[in-house]
Amino acid sequence: MRRVLSKLLILLNALLICNCNSVNEEQYKSEFRTYMKEIHNFNLSCKDKQYMVVHMQGCNSCIENCMNLLNKLKDDYRKEIVVIYVGEYFGTDIDVLCNIEICKMYYESYLDYAQHIFSYQTGFAYPLYVSVKGGKIRKYIEVTEGNIEEVCAAIQNFSKGVCTFRY
Repeated sequence: MRRVLSKLLILLNALLICNCNSVNEEQYKSEFRTYMKEIHNFNLSCKDKQYMVVHMQGCNSCIENCMNLLNKLKDDYRKEIVVIYVGEYFGTDIDVLCNIEICKMYYESYLDYAQHIFSYQTGFAYPLYVSVKGGKIRKYIEVTEGNIEEVCAAIQNFSKGVCTFRY
């Protein structure tokens, strides 16, 4: 009886944790929608798009990984992705700076130099990939070194094409 009771408690805790995570993600999505409307005057319900939000004062390797991913995508993807630059890049790594400038040439961009995104509860800490289809946020993924392939697959599935990025 104790064994069954302890397993039920473990299951209950797991369900509560999962439920909290989905509530947080839904709140983050809602706040991201509000951020886009209030700061960038863009209604996410209007167009199917993908967004890459990058904190330019974040860790250098995070910025570098994100810029490398974007720069290695085929041209077909570039029409569907909007890059939002949060803050200004103050780093001294010339390669990263060049990759940022290349991205600015090839992708539609929004600038948030004042870092307004931090006034919204979006969960933004790492570069963030967001996809919107049919007016709904479908994917909301932090881009980390460990999940570049997952983000690449999400971009591929959105576009129904082939992702050429190899990490």
